[in-house]
Amino acid sequence: MAHVDCLSRSIMTISLITIEDKIMYKQLADPKIKELAEDLETRDHKYFVLIEGLVFRKYQDKYLFVIPENMVYSVIRIYHDDMEHVGIDKTVYGILGHYWFPCLKLRVKQYIENCVKCLSYSLVRGKPEGEMEIFEKIAIPFHTLHIDYFGPLETTKDHYK
Repeated sequence: MAHVDCLSRSIMTISLITIEDKIMYKQLADPKIKELAEDLETRDHKYFVLIEGLVFRKYQDKYLFVIPENMVYSVIRIYHDDMEHVGIDKTVYGILGHYWFPCLKLRVKQYIENCVKCLSYSLVRGKPEGEMEIFEKIAIPFHTLHIDYFGPLETTKDHYK
């Protein structure tokens, strides 16, 4: 195959920077988190802890990585879109396994309510279903007969209904 060269082959790129690394760099650059980190160096906090220069949130029995503001929707996208558009509770549960950010459930809810793919699958099409009347059940056979009916039907040009 003399005609094949390096330029005609597809190139596979592998990113060596993980999402945790990206979040770590963004956390170090975020002014609010930087201010919180400086505060944590001098005193203890009820909800936050500083580990190796990074801010973590105390949640139940584990420490969750605090997400900087400009990475919030990237994390939600990973846990919602890449996990086949799971609902609010599963997305929140997945995120709370590793990460934390303010108003987590509210932001996840807003993201999912505006997700185009979720909206296209959850739309109710057609007319709303009617309400059926509930009848009392009587033990005598054929006491009450129920009949389904519909119509009138339109007649086609071949006189079919």
